[in-house]
Amino acid sequence: MDPQGNLLDHSVECTNIDYHENLVVLGHAVLEEVWRDQEQLVLPSSILPAPSLLGFEKRKLSADQWHSVGMIHLIITLVCIWGHSQGRQQQMLNNYMHLVTAIYITSLQSTSEELASQYTYHFKSYLSGILELYKEAKVQPVHHACLHFERLLVRLGPVHSWRTWDFEHFNYMLQRTKTNMHFGEHPSQWIPLS
Repeated sequence: MDPQGNLLDHSVECTNIDYHENLVVLGHAVLEEVWRDQEQLVLPSSILPAPSLLGFEKRKLSADQWHSVGMIHLIITLVCIWGHSQGRQQQMLNNYMHLVTAIYITSLQSTSEELASQYTYHFKSYLSGILELYKEAKVQPVHHACLHFERLLVRLGPVHSWRTWDFEHFNYMLQRTKTNMHFGEHPSQWIPLS
């Protein structure tokens, strides 16, 4: 529904912008498409949306906002603008969807050896796609760590039960606590020092 309460046409209209000219993957033209899609998208209240005009100004996104960007907004836009392309755009979309599938598998509330194996397949496909599509890209330590995720999924179970969100949230609260550089003297200490 639009703001006036009218039902919107559910067909997706993609503009015909030539994305082949630019070597920047998510340049201004792609971001404009993301912004346009964001304006039309209505998310459930349980999902924290990405900020409007994403990428226009420098701002720090929360993990939930990054999740919305990568798992909702970019999927909608990239499928729309690259889904019917041939060549590099199609390869980049396929590669991105391997990453999305790997993330989706790790976000499930249950897991199995088969799902863990599918995670590894999709992440390895994503990683080899990165190295093939972006010759200047280098494998980072986080990529290496992600290659061990299959064992963690099998041994520890679903990620939600052992992720570090609680610790990140605690660090965030600590960073917001004003200490005036007098550590250990704050009246309501978070952690006992003895």
